[in-house]
Amino acid sequence: MMLRLRGILFIVVTTLMVDAMPAIADSPNQAAYPETPAAAVERYLMLDSQGAWFTAAGRADLQKYTSDEIFVATIIAPTLITNYKVVKSSSTDDQVSVQVEYRVIGYSEDLAFFQPKNEVVRNTINVKRLNGRWTIKTQIFPHINWRSVVKQIQTAKQKSLDRLAAIHDDEKRRKIETRIKYENLQRDDMIKRINQHVQNVERKNSSGSSNKENPFVYEYVVRH
Repeated sequence: MMLRLRGILFIVVTTLMVDAMPAIADSPNQAAYPETPAAAVERYLMLDSQGAWFTAAGRADLQKYTSDEIFVATIIAPTLITNYKVVKSSSTDDQVSVQVEYRVIGYSEDLAFFQPKNEVVRNTINVKRLNGRWTIKTQIFPHINWRSVVKQIQTAKQKSLDRLAAIHDDEKRRKIETRIKYENLQRDDMIKRINQHVQNVERKNSSGSSNKENPFVYEYVVRH
């Protein structure tokens, strides 16, 4: 029962936290809609990497390029990446398949836990023309640049401190102070682990390791 309540609490806190974030800078809200399947996928990947999932406005931007419904709760388990690239495109009678390659450095849960990885993940994204626009038909879970994730965690920490400072009733303050301190210790630890892991990965890749170009490769295709 306690685990179930804890899971519900994490979703509620995460939802409040992501919607409190400011809008993403340089979001191409007013940009012309992409004219090619690869360009539509590129636009989506850029928003995804920047952390568009963290705001209501960002999720609305993502929704423009996919037929899959964007849920805020999906952000509780993002994949952390250093970069991504479109590898190639191929077409059939009614759709275009765009192969994307992510360099993954870890996975997160509730933006409070971090599982380090060093792998390349390839995903085939299917795109179809709907109502005159190239639209992604494959479900894509969040793949967010690690810097955007760190920034999100730092912002959440500052907001919790600001909330605590705004409480002038000593009894109310004591009730939440311990919890906030514990949560921020977790946040600090996660930021430290992410930064250390990124440094380790960069060091290995620059040392001439055989894993430099392709450490581990996983390929999966989701068809709709």
